[in-house]
Amino acid sequence: MQTIQTIIGARLLRWSCAVLLLLAAASPAAGQATGFSTLILSPDPGSSIPQTTAMISLSFVDPGRVLDVNNVRLLIDGSDVTGEASINADVLVWLPQTPLARGPHRIVVTMQARDGSALPTVNWSFITASPPAGVTPGEMPATEQRGVPGWAMVQGNVVLEGGMNSVGGDGAAYRREAPFTSRAWVNLRGRLGGSWRYNAYSHVNSYESHTRQPINRFRFNLRSKWLSVGVGDVTPRMHELILWGRRVRGWSVDLRTGLVNLSVVSGQSRRAVEGQLYNAADPTSDVLTDIYRRGVFDQDLLAIRPSFGSGRTFQLGLTVLKVRDDINSLTELRTEADSPGGSTQSANALPKDNLALGLDLNIRAFRGRLSLSYANAVSMYNNDITGGPITKSELDSLMEEQGYDPIELPLGLEGPEDFKNIFILNESMIPLDPTALTSLAQQARLTLQLGSHTLGARWRQVGGSYYSLGYMSLQRDRDGLRIQDTFRLFNDKLGVTVGWETYADNLDETKPATTANQSLTLDLFYQPDPQAPGFAFGYRDYSRQNDLDEGETGAMEESTGTISAGAFMPIQVVNGLNTRASFNFTRVGRDDMRNPRTGTKNSYLLFGLNNRFENRPTEFSLTYGINTSELTGYENAATTFNRVMLRARHAFSERIAGLADMVATYATSPPEAGNLGLSYDRLEMTAGGEYYWAATSYASMRAGFISYTDNRRTGLDTTQFVVRLRLTQAF
Repeated sequence: MQTIQTIIGARLLRWSCAVLLLLAAASPAAGQATGFSTLILSPDPGSSIPQTTAMISLSFVDPGRVLDVNNVRLLIDGSDVTGEASINADVLVWLPQTPLARGPHRIVVTMQARDGSALPTVNWSFITASPPAGVTPGEMPATEQRGVPGWAMVQGNVVLEGGMNSVGGDGAAYRREAPFTSRAWVNLRGRLGGSWRYNAYSHVNSYESHTRQPINRFRFNLRSKWLSVGVGDVTPRMHELILWGRRVRGWSVDLRTGLVNLSVVSGQSRRAVEGQLYNAADPTSDVLTDIYRRGVFDQDLLAIRPSFGSGRTFQLGLTVLKVRDDINSLTELRTEADSPGGSTQSANALPKDNLALGLDLNIRAFRGRLSLSYANAVSMYNNDITGGPITKSELDSLMEEQGYDPIELPLGLEGPEDFKNIFILNESMIPLDPTALTSLAQQARLTLQLGSHTLGARWRQVGGSYYSLGYMSLQRDRDGLRIQDTFRLFNDKLGVTVGWETYADNLDETKPATTANQSLTLDLFYQPDPQAPGFAFGYRDYSRQNDLDEGETGAMEESTGTISAGAFMPIQVVNGLNTRASFNFTRVGRDDMRNPRTGTKNSYLLFGLNNRFENRPTEFSLTYGINTSELTGYENAATTFNRVMLRARHAFSERIAGLADMVATYATSPPEAGNLGLSYDRLEMTAGGEYYWAATSYASMRAGFISYTDNRRTGLDTTQFVVRLRLTQAF
């Protein structure tokens, strides 16, 4: 089993790499995508917190929106608690349903990009300390026995954040920061008596707007050993191919008897947003000929999953999903003709209809060491239900025109009109012929714990015509296998992870070529003992190619290689000063033999020193990173980013601490790079303080400025003054 020091050391090494990756993400070279990284909000790695105030919170720094929020998994001490967490594009928050046991705990967050590739895993650890005297984990304080009802013994926390931004300079018009921003989180939990518990969660954000989908979140859960009821924003995970993490504003019920179970969720999976028109050629014109924002309809979702078996050793489930856009939730909005007799178009998106049905089987054996699962699903999808259903004769004519056999309606139904409340059948249905099985999806998964090995394998096949509006980011037209083994050697001193994945598209043979993808990964971490230096090594080889000949449009033969190495070690530079040094190097090269212009090469080098005085309440860190990003298909198209970060904290007393941060970034490219190069200076300096009135309750404030100077292009310089406030109250 990993020690706390080992886990913290590994986390420091991963964090160091993420910081430098963030450098590239903050200021990417022209033509390159922005990066992805994470920031641990709570609890701090290695920290000790009370059992009753634990809240897991991880922020996603995702400027390019590459994260697939439906493929984020949260594991606490090896147990998957993803279904209990609130996850959106910006943050993951999990509040334990019962107080965590006293002692060390390990958090693992795995993530996947929208293109199906794996994102770096985040893992860290913390310690829960004993609760106040008279409180037993999982039980209410002794005051309940002194006349205080159980429902009144509320636990949780409140977090309030606010910020002010003032941007000046020639480039201020290009910045989108709101002058005032605010966010608030409220987490409450308690016990009503017996096995009945409740928890409530809310997140309010000043970026909430009627012109976009909801950002605010509200949820209330009431649960016991056999029943769970949720109201508000629920994120059900019923079936990995049908409904998996989709936000639904409505209600959910889970009935668990052990032998027979029932899960139901109903509500709004998308709210209506009115479209907006404008004139692209002349924004001041009253003739609105173009679409600025497409309107989207209210979308209603209903899912039912009866199942048999407790899931401890066996469970068989059947999931039915129905999703439909409400065509009455928007008024028709059309562009105006730009000339007499010209055409117009609707500003509203096409309304959809979707049905999906699937089985899932889960088997666990040998005390959970072996886990097997299989799931399948078939879908019916209508891309445009504006005109409603067609008649039986129109349906027969349509099938004949497309070369399909007539559809025989079951149960004595005479035509599509008879079942329009279930599904609208017309010429926009995908697929028109469901018997071809192009709308079929299947998945099988195996997990085996054998000694120190944890072996996992997953096969997934999703047809090109399979659609589920309960799992929007599911990759369609894909058939692939993933295998991974994680194990430890030499008395847990060496950790090893090996993975291999292959998948291909064009399952229906409707594309001009088939694209095949393959990847191989290897991660090593070695630390002989908790006080010794630690070393890490990573390798990833990824290839993607299709069967088009060189020179043909779309031809591809791409390969990407990544290699990384790092180390961290405690060093004694000055008596009384504990210093931990870290080093990390990563190199990523991408080549396409059939498209040489698309090649890239990136290298990241990072040094860090984290310092803490033994007899003084002072700690500070110094980090230096350099990133070179190059477009290999163009001469001299390279940019070098240098970043220096200084962070310091000093506790003046048990309640008051001072903070200071400085981040300086310098980007340079050779003059020959032209428009493909960058040259700028960015300096960020903030200072502030913290005031604690309890171990986990405090207020903090930071204020400072951010200066940006572009040395190559005029009119982009800015100076930004910022103030950030945060209030955290745990109870």
